[in-house]
Amino acid sequence: MVVFLMETKNKQPMLERIRRSLHFSNKCYVDPEGTSGGLALWWTDDIQVEIRLKSKNIIRAVVSKPLDSSKWVSTFVYAPSKRHERSKFWDSFVKMGKDSQMPWLCIGDFNEVSSIWEKQGGAKVSSNRIERFQSMISDCALMDLDFKGNAFTWSNNQLGEANIRERIDRALANVEWRHLFPLAQVFHEVALGSDHCPLILNLNLPLKRIPKLFKFESRWSTHQDCESVIKASWGRARAGSQVFRLVQNLKLCRKSLLDWSKKAFGNTKRKLESLKTQLSLIQAQDPNTELIMQQREIQSEIELLLNREEMYYHQRSRVNWLSYGDRNTAFFHATMIQRRQRNQLIKLKNGNGDWLTEEGDINSHLRDYFHSLFMSNGSRNMEDALSVVSNSISPTMNLDLTREFSMDEIELAAFQLDEPEFNPDGRKHMPASGYNCLKQCLRSTRYTANSPTDEIDKFHIKEKGDHSWMNQQ
Repeated sequence: MVVFLMETKNKQPMLERIRRSLHFSNKCYVDPEGTSGGLALWWTDDIQVEIRLKSKNIIRAVVSKPLDSSKWVSTFVYAPSKRHERSKFWDSFVKMGKDSQMPWLCIGDFNEVSSIWEKQGGAKVSSNRIERFQSMISDCALMDLDFKGNAFTWSNNQLGEANIRERIDRALANVEWRHLFPLAQVFHEVALGSDHCPLILNLNLPLKRIPKLFKFESRWSTHQDCESVIKASWGRARAGSQVFRLVQNLKLCRKSLLDWSKKAFGNTKRKLESLKTQLSLIQAQDPNTELIMQQREIQSEIELLLNREEMYYHQRSRVNWLSYGDRNTAFFHATMIQRRQRNQLIKLKNGNGDWLTEEGDINSHLRDYFHSLFMSNGSRNMEDALSVVSNSISPTMNLDLTREFSMDEIELAAFQLDEPEFNPDGRKHMPASGYNCLKQCLRSTRYTANSPTDEIDKFHIKEKGDHSWMNQQ
């Protein structure tokens, strides 16, 4: 365990008495200047800390855990409160980040917000300050580890309109550190005896198990058998209405794709290691025509596996502004970890302001909340209100909006959802076979319909034109 204290405002003798009472074996201090400032770092014997640099604003150390041989750089931050000093501090921070080649964690009081949403009350924060702070984070290749708990970490504890709250304490890390600790979570605890709330960084908080939902994997469409698997499974459901057959076809297609994926893709990392071993053996021999051909085949297969791995993590990272093919797998993976941790529901505040931490209490509160949210409060007669509102839609427009839609319109809408995009070098983000699979499914549905106005069209039109269900519980 490691504890970092800021603004201690006390000399070492007082801090030493507290440290010994809490049974911390090791320490590092930066004395306050008069009655302001002061830093303290305490840690137990299960952690090894090698102090590399200390000043009134930071303690920088190499931290390691002997039990699992993990090692990283930790920078414990107490940024200057004055703006002109803070700007110089960001410059030195960027230089320090560029010199670091190890997994890097930065945690503490940065005395700055990274967005307008991180401040409530008082004067509006300058956009230049926000941009300067965000630029520092970007230049250091750091990411915010997010948090669970209250949105603000500092308050001036004033009453009424004079009250100001900000999120100025945070934990940042680079991609390498995020890979080292994929289960790390930051918590904002209750502020007691201070105008700051304590930050708790748990390096290994187990994830809650949640059911996996089926999603079409973009990497599947790189395999030559993908389209044939979909064609073979689609259309096997023959009995029942059109809507029932559609649902059954989707179920059959999902099962076929999952079974096929296990066999066709397997363990990518194991395959990569095996191929690299083969490539190493070939390259160690004297070259000849046969070996060169084998080398090219293996290199092409490795390239394909790496692209598929990148597609896998890109899809889960939800990062849409970065393309495939640039070997951003590490970044996509770190972003996926970050998104997964952000979606973990560990604490939830109820209507009384109490934090719920037990899974049963959280589930009950969510169920009750949405049950009451969607309960009807009786008939909603809007005629009096609508009588003073002029019509914006003409009868001709209304006929066009309420007419039955055709399968051509369904296809057009489906294919406009995510058209294949191209990199500057002309490569597609997504192979076109994925779109061909979608077309095949839609056309299969179309050609097995009894008529152009089959039950699938009528089902949708009924929901679109009949709104009487809104007044029912």
